Amino acid sequence: MRIRGGIILEKLWRAGIGPPFEAHVRTPDKLVYYERFSRLIKI
Repeated sequence: MRIRGGIILEKLWRAGIGPPFEAHVRTPDKLVYYERFSRLIKI
């Protein structure tokens, strides 16, 4: 599924995440690992 860049930026800003940031796609089985040191939001 493709999501337009503007929608992704809006969701990041609403979650309080501003530049600089990086967006990565994570699979559900890796979420527990990445939750420890990252701020994750679902888009």
